[in-house]
Amino acid sequence: LNTGGQQTTYIKRPVYDAEGLVVDMIVIDNDNVEIYQMGEWTGMSARGIVGHSTVVVEPKKSFKDLDDGDVILYQSTALGLLCAEYRDYMVIYYPSNASHWPQEFNDNKEPYWSPTKSKDIGDKRLVGKVIQTMLKF
Repeated sequence: LNTGGQQTTYIKRPVYDAEGLVVDMIVIDNDNVEIYQMGEWTGMSARGIVGHSTVVVEPKKSFKDLDDGDVILYQSTALGLLCAEYRDYMVIYYPSNASHWPQEFNDNKEPYWSPTKSKDIGDKRLVGKVIQTMLKF
């Protein structure tokens, strides 16, 4: 409900998967974001971004630097899209079960859920900052 007297403009936006395919459409009031559907592994389950969540992302082209505490979305070499918290030039995961990890981490020499240097992700694989997460029930 809009009780403020101002009209809000809503935009129909595509939701992309890790391969860049449109998997859904969503109506949102912000045209300066990108929207992604997470896969089974997210890296942030204990922070509310669970498997198959939809995340709204401020794209990397719209900000200069990351701040401590930002939740980022990036393209993993093994698992598609992953989220992590940026802190002191590291990316930190918060899986709901840290002892449970995908086999692909072993196969591709990525760390399990241990902190990773942000420079190892680099600008090429960084998608942006997560500003909202949603679940479909």
